[in-house]
Amino acid sequence: MDKNNRIWIFKADRIVEQSTAQAIQDALDRFVSSWHSHHKPLHASARFLHRLFVLVEVDESLNIASGCAQDSLTHFIRDMGSRFGIDFFDRKSIAVERDEEIVLLSLDSLKEEISAGRLHTSTIFFNQLVANSKEFESKWRQPIGESWANNWLK
Repeated sequence: MDKNNRIWIFKADRIVEQSTAQAIQDALDRFVSSWHSHHKPLHASARFLHRLFVLVEVDESLNIASGCAQDSLTHFIRDMGSRFGIDFFDRKSIAVERDEEIVLLSLDSLKEEISAGRLHTSTIFFNQLVANSKEFESKWRQPIGESWANNWLK
């Protein structure tokens, strides 16, 4: 897909079991195959990454994801979360890599994690605020000290 494709990332409140991850991927595939904007199909794809992140990508050079289409995505993610008992709208935690594994940390614990030496400014952080494919490639995984989350470390 194009480097300017629009991206949405939703983080689960926990890493899910493999069987649930597959069911989520199947639900995502069904959703994007029928996702429309003003009765026009969207050229979109969706992946469930690391059993934690929903990544939805749409090529807006063909059809733009209108406000209504974005609302339908949000409703779908919320409904899917309810179905699986997962909160995809938890904004109180972040995902980082620690010892080659992904862990979730509450924003409130970041200073303590730094003080205890379990978190460093070079720790890889998953930035859910990327807006397009180009940013996804360069800024989705980045040192926490170079991201917006650095403000929580001070």
